[in-house]
Amino acid sequence: MQIVLASAKIMKASTSVDVPMNSEPKFKDKTERFVQELASWDKSRLMRELGCSQSIAIENKLRYQGFWNEEERLPAILAYFGQAYKYLKAETFSREDFRFAQEHLFIMSFLYGLLRPLDSIHPYRMEGKVKLQAAGGKSLFAFWKQYLTDVLIEAVKADDGILVHLATEEFEHLFDWK
Repeated sequence: MQIVLASAKIMKASTSVDVPMNSEPKFKDKTERFVQELASWDKSRLMRELGCSQSIAIENKLRYQGFWNEEERLPAILAYFGQAYKYLKAETFSREDFRFAQEHLFIMSFLYGLLRPLDSIHPYRMEGKVKLQAAGGKSLFAFWKQYLTDVLIEAVKADDGILVHLATEEFEHLFDWK
């Protein structure tokens, strides 16, 4: 069984949970290219593209500019703050729970593509409709579809063929469901 869960807009800056292991995002190189471009955007453009307030735009401009600070990375499953993550209670996971999640859970992200729970990520804000030159001028919805569909299909096939979709409708646009 593979489970897909949406990321959340609100992210934590730190965690006190001791995680038994960590991993790197599968599409880290693509994310880094996106972040280089995003770091060059001014506050007004971030506000417009992300549909956010001035304070959130400033916060994320600083996040993108400081993206290579390794100390600010968190395991994806502990980085997001939203309803699903509140009830998931990953901060109470045992070593075995983390291992199971790492093998069976994907977190969908507009910036990172697909994440495994223990992938180390930086806090960020992103929307699927954003178009980036680093994505060939495409929206992130269109860009990720070509990569994520195959990764998810292969993971489901390699497991028992069952997919549990717990993500919001917005994230469905990251995949070709045909």
